[in-house]
Amino acid sequence: LISALLDTLERTGILSAFVFNPVLSTTEFFEYLLADLNLKCDTRSKSQVLIKLNSLLLERYRTGQATVLIVDEAQNLSTELLEEIRLLTNLETASEKLLQIVLVGQPELSLKLNSPELRQLKQRVSLRCNLDPLTLFETKEYIRTRLEIAGQPDQQIFLDSSITEIYRFWGAIPLLINSICIN
Repeated sequence: LISALLDTLERTGILSAFVFNPVLSTTEFFEYLLADLNLKCDTRSKSQVLIKLNSLLLERYRTGQATVLIVDEAQNLSTELLEEIRLLTNLETASEKLLQIVLVGQPELSLKLNSPELRQLKQRVSLRCNLDPLTLFETKEYIRTRLEIAGQPDQQIFLDSSITEIYRFWGAIPLLINSICIN
């Protein structure tokens, strides 16, 4: 789903940064963010990084262009880094946010956002989405499609009973994925 979102953003001219490994220090996070947005910064100074980022976002805003930050596996973000992400929401004009932020993660993300130290971040969440586990039919189609991509167009590897067991196993695990948009 994230790949489809990134493809759509690219096709529509929306600049995006995608952080797929959130186990980063604050400095590493900002370095990664700038690199993904194709911004050069000669210093590791946080203030200089934020000035560069704010300038880019304002320039894009003036030309009617949006910018999005997507963080996958957000349940693994440190409290410190989540607070830094919250502070990025302060990059705004009088009427609009300059950076749209999407956190994607497992159910533990919601639990983490309920912690008292992240109260201010939770207050800025404007949208929450949960994906339910696949149905049996969707599980069969998913396996068929993945095998087709892997070069097995005529799925002969799994019996229907095996796919049913895979479905039952997946159904027993809460596979909800949370997407949280922060404003």
